[in-house]
Amino acid sequence: MFAINPQTAEIYVSSGSEFDRESKDQYSFTITATDRDGGIGSFTGTASITIIIDDINDNAPIIHSTQDHIDLYENVTRGHLITTLSATDADEGANAEIVYSLEDDDGLFLFNIHPTTGELKVTSGHLDRETTETYELTIFARDRGSPSKTGTQSMTITILDCNDNAPIFSQNVYKFSVREDVGVGTTIATISATDGDVTKQNSDVRYTIVNGRGTFYVDSITGAVVVNNTLDYEEGQTYFEFEVEAEDTGNPVLTGKRSILQINVLDANDNRPIISVNQNYSLLTTAPKGSIVTVVQASDLDSGDNGKVTFAIDPPQDSSSLMKKRASSN
Repeated sequence: MFAINPQTAEIYVSSGSEFDRESKDQYSFTITATDRDGGIGSFTGTASITIIIDDINDNAPIIHSTQDHIDLYENVTRGHLITTLSATDADEGANAEIVYSLEDDDGLFLFNIHPTTGELKVTSGHLDRETTETYELTIFARDRGSPSKTGTQSMTITILDCNDNAPIFSQNVYKFSVREDVGVGTTIATISATDGDVTKQNSDVRYTIVNGRGTFYVDSITGAVVVNNTLDYEEGQTYFEFEVEAEDTGNPVLTGKRSILQINVLDANDNRPIISVNQNYSLLTTAPKGSIVTVVQASDLDSGDNGKVTFAIDPPQDSSSLMKKRASSN
């Protein structure tokens, strides 16, 4: 590695020698000086020399981390410690002093890393899985050498869903109409609500009528509004109003704002007219054509057109048949 000029005593680096302080940081050897060209009667002197190899900044920091993918729940608070990174530099002194930094490829500055400890933390409490699922970070470890050298590591942070959204009904008020003669078990309508969370557990919705089952019920899974009891418009069952509720299946369970379910019952023609009339009436034989014998009274419990009554003689009889009946009675 080294040589000495025998006349000038200059110690120099041998041709082709290469030094690596990190492999060997010093060299020790003995120098011999001889008088009289080493002939008869000459004397020899010796000295020990140690050459120390000075460091240059020829090594970049190495980040020692096996985690390049970290899962993080969206409800973590500001200052939450995600992980601590560690880096080493084979150089020494300022060349081995490390400063950490990061580059947020999304530009949102939701995370930071302490420059000396390497602690990676959440800087904002506004992580939202429903908005952004993953963040790509680049961690830098720079030494203080001149010029400095840098080691890097890529890291993916995946945001995990928490149950932070309650179901929301598609309408504040649902209005439906149904005929009174609809069968029990018939689905007359469907209500619906959505949940902004992304996992099935946190976004599945369950429906209920707040005051329980009665004339109608709501299927807890599908939101179908189903007839539970027979309807009778004539008994005053013309209008129903309920509060309906939607909750998710997350932990904890979240319940959204209630909606109103309004159901109008429509009349069906399910009642016969009732006639009020005497069975027998007297009529003079001299009564002229068009004479009023009596006025028949009839009523129908149904409403609207279903309750309007028209009259007819069944079977219809003409005047000749009536005369025959009169003659036979004499």
